[in-house]
Amino acid sequence: MIRELLNSIWCFVYTGGRVFSEAARGEYSDISPQIEQFRKDLDAASERHGSLTDKENLRNDNIKMRQDVGRAFNQYKVMHGYE
Repeated sequence: MIRELLNSIWCFVYTGGRVFSEAARGEYSDISPQIEQFRKDLDAASERHGSLTDKENLRNDNIKMRQDVGRAFNQYKVMHGYE
Protein backbone atom coordinates (compact mmCIF):
# COMPACT_ATOMS: atom_id res chain seq x y z
CA MET A 1 0.00 0.00 0.00
CA ILE A 2 2.78 2.44 0.89
CA ARG A 3 4.62 1.42 -2.25
CA GLU A 4 1.56 2.24 -4.38
CA LEU A 5 1.18 5.59 -2.64
CA LEU A 6 4.83 6.47 -3.21
CA ASN A 7 4.55 5.36 -6.84
CA SER A 8 1.48 7.58 -7.33
CA ILE A 9 3.28 10.54 -5.75
CA TRP A 10 6.34 9.91 -7.92
CA CYS A 11 4.23 9.76 -11.11
CA PHE A 12 2.47 12.98 -10.14
CA VAL A 13 5.73 14.81 -9.44
CA TYR A 14 7.40 13.43 -12.58
CA THR A 15 4.47 14.38 -14.83
CA GLY A 16 4.21 17.83 -13.25
CA GLY A 17 7.92 18.44 -13.73
CA ARG A 18 7.82 17.26 -17.33
CA VAL A 19 4.83 19.45 -18.18
CA PHE A 20 6.33 22.47 -16.40
CA SER A 21 9.62 21.96 -18.26
CA GLU A 22 7.82 21.76 -21.63
CA ALA A 23 5.84 24.88 -20.81
CA ALA A 24 8.98 26.76 -19.82
CA ARG A 25 10.55 25.90 -23.17
CA GLY A 26 7.34 26.93 -24.99
CA GLU A 27 6.72 23.38 -26.21
CA TYR A 28 3.67 22.64 -24.11
CA SER A 29 0.66 21.27 -25.94
CA ASP A 30 -2.63 21.15 -24.10
CA ILE A 31 -3.72 18.15 -26.16
CA SER A 32 -2.30 14.88 -24.91
CA PRO A 33 -1.45 12.06 -27.34
CA GLN A 34 -4.30 9.98 -25.91
CA ILE A 35 -6.82 12.76 -26.57
CA GLU A 36 -5.45 13.25 -30.09
CA GLN A 37 -5.86 9.51 -30.79
CA PHE A 38 -9.39 9.62 -29.38
CA ARG A 39 -10.25 12.52 -31.70
CA LYS A 40 -8.84 10.65 -34.69
CA ASP A 41 -10.93 7.61 -33.79
CA LEU A 42 -14.06 9.74 -33.51
CA ASP A 43 -13.36 11.42 -36.85
CA ALA A 44 -12.83 8.04 -38.51
CA ALA A 45 -16.08 6.74 -37.03
CA SER A 46 -18.03 9.78 -38.19
CA GLU A 47 -16.59 9.45 -41.69
CA ARG A 48 -17.73 5.83 -41.81
CA HIS A 49 -21.25 6.65 -40.66
CA GLY A 50 -21.51 10.15 -42.03
CA SER A 51 -22.36 13.24 -40.07
CA LEU A 52 -25.67 13.54 -41.93
CA THR A 53 -26.78 10.22 -40.46
CA ASP A 54 -25.67 11.38 -37.01
CA LYS A 55 -27.70 14.58 -37.34
CA GLU A 56 -30.71 12.62 -38.50
CA ASN A 57 -30.38 10.23 -35.56
CA LEU A 58 -30.11 13.16 -33.14
CA ARG A 59 -33.19 14.77 -34.66
CA ASN A 60 -35.17 11.52 -34.38
CA ASP A 61 -34.02 11.03 -30.79
CA ASN A 62 -35.08 14.57 -29.95
CA ILE A 63 -38.54 14.00 -31.44
CA LYS A 64 -38.96 10.71 -29.53
CA MET A 65 -37.80 12.34 -26.30
CA ARG A 66 -40.33 15.17 -26.70
CA GLN A 67 -43.08 12.64 -27.32
CA ASP A 68 -42.12 10.65 -24.23
CA VAL A 69 -42.00 13.77 -22.07
CA GLY A 70 -45.39 14.86 -23.42
CA ARG A 71 -46.94 11.48 -22.66
CA ALA A 72 -45.47 11.45 -19.16
CA PHE A 73 -46.72 14.97 -18.49
CA ASN A 74 -50.22 14.09 -19.67
CA GLN A 75 -50.22 11.00 -17.42
CA TYR A 76 -49.09 13.16 -14.52
CA LYS A 77 -51.90 15.64 -15.15
CA VAL A 78 -54.49 12.85 -15.29
CA MET A 79 -53.17 11.16 -12.15
CA HIS A 80 -53.25 14.39 -10.16
CA GLY A 81 -56.63 15.57 -11.42
CA TYR A 82 -55.58 18.51 -13.58
CA GLU A 83 -57.67 17.23 -16.48
